[in-house]
This record gives sequence, structure tokens and C-alpha cells, in this order.
Amino acid sequence: MNSPKYPHEAALIQEVIADQRDAIGKLYAYLYKKTFASVRKLVREQRGSVQDAEDLFQEAFLVFRRKIMDGSYEYKENVALGTYFFELYRYRWRDELKSARRRTASDAMPEDRPLADHNAEENLIRTERERQLHAQIQRLGKQCAELLRLFIWKEWSLESIAEEMGITPESAKNQKYRCMKRLKENYLSAAS
Repeated sequence: MNSPKYPHEAALIQEVIADQRDAIGKLYAYLYKKTFASVRKLVREQRGSVQDAEDLFQEAFLVFRRKIMDGSYEYKENVALGTYFFELYRYRWRDELKSARRRTASDAMPEDRPLADHNAEENLIRTERERQLHAQIQRLGKQCAELLRLFIWKEWSLESIAEEMGITPESAKNQKYRCMKRLKENYLSAAS
């Protein structure tokens, strides 16, 4: 039998399956480093934001992790993890775009026309996801919660946020980075 083309990746998958300490974090960091530039480019080319790319990256990672843990993902020694993950992400992004188109079309429908059950389920899932995100953000503390609220939902620039919060733009940038990092860590630990 030939040795795996990507021995580091095979070992990493085995660590995740064995639930070894820090394995999930290492896998996340590895996939982020290997694929996020391509993921961001794909999303930006289709009029998505960097935040869309980050959100969907996290969702795709959770799906990938679940596939590893339930055995539905089978490591293939000649297929890079990044390639598999990028395809998983691409399908999720395509589904998100289709869903957005359906939402836009349903917004244009008369209100007396009933929505399809799957749209109601998607809305429920989206609402629950937003509720969980809000709860995770609130756990970060008042300063982080306010900064992320202005950045994510109000879509303010970092300069505007800095002015509103009475800090320098560089400080706003650093705080946003730290808050987003803590939010991602909390989100991943809550999902596990």
C-alpha cells in the first residue's frame, strides 16, 4: 500500500476522531490557512461580504466536523483536506445564494399567498442562528457587544465605530479582531 500523499492531514483527521486535545482547533486553523483566501474570493466575486465568507466558513467547518465525527467523511489519501473542504463550502455558499434568491422572490409575493414549508423552516433556522449569535456576542462583554453590533448589524466603518466609542481607529481594529476571535472560539466550543 502506498503512503498517504498528505500524511499530516491524515494524522490530523485521526486526532479529531480520537477527540485529542486541541485537535478541532488545529483542524480549524489549518483549513482557515489553506482555504480562506479562496473562500473569501469566491464570496466577494458573487457580491457577498467578508462577513458572509467568515460566517459560512464557520458553518461549513461545523458540518465538516460533524461528518468526521459521525463517519460520513472518509479520508482519501490523495485528496487534500483543503480541496474537500472548499467544495463543501462552495456547495453551502451556492445553497445560501439560492436561499437568498428565494427570500427575495418571496418578499415580492403578495402577503396573502402562503410561503412554502421549507422557507418557514429556513427562516426559523436563521432566526435561531441569529438568536444564538446575539447571545454569544452578549457573553463577550459590553464593549465587544457594542463594537460588534455596530460593525455587523449597523455595518459601520471602523473609523465611525472608533469615533462613536471614543477610541482610535487602530484600537477599534484591534478590539474588533480580538472580539471576533473570542466570538469564533466561543461559537466553536458551544457547538462541540
